[in-house]
Amino acid sequence: MYPKTGGGFSLNHKSEKVQLYGGYNYNFRKGMNDLNIYKEFLKDGNRFSAFNQKNYLLMDNHIHSGRIGLDLQYSPKTKIGLMLHSMVHQFNPTGTSTTEIEDAFGNKVSAFVTKNNSHDIWPNYALNANVKHLVDTMGRELTLDLDYAKYWNTTNQFFNTHYSDLNGNKYQPDYNLDGDLQGIFKFGL
Repeated sequence: MYPKTGGGFSLNHKSEKVQLYGGYNYNFRKGMNDLNIYKEFLKDGNRFSAFNQKNYLLMDNHIHSGRIGLDLQYSPKTKIGLMLHSMVHQFNPTGTSTTEIEDAFGNKVSAFVTKNNSHDIWPNYALNANVKHLVDTMGRELTLDLDYAKYWNTTNQFFNTHYSDLNGNKYQPDYNLDGDLQGIFKFGL
């Protein structure tokens, strides 16, 4: 239903002792989630209420990723390498969730509409240092890899819920929920 595209480039230079490489990619993906949910609430086996929900979420995703690396042929049997990879994922979900509240007999008694407007940025990077040494003419190798990576996110969310009666009149104040969510994950040396 919505456009998706991507593109990128890579560069590579190699000589007898040095290999230098890198690249960049960009992806754009617009997507949606159209979800209908019907929930019945029971008490002692009898229905006393139900929610009829219609949810629609639209997200535009922008993903930038790149890498750069260097391999050095230190000796005829030993190669040393270093690589950095990074990615930034940005998306801005917007959505509406409409809920009709029914009584025990299936009659609509009220409704509420929640609107979502969020902004997310999820960057990360990973660094790798490696050594590969050829042990013998049989092809056996000894390798060492050291890795460090950091993933984090910044999410700013705003949800507004509007409550209305059967005639569309507001029957209680709007409920606003504002969130500033931060996360971080690191591993390696």
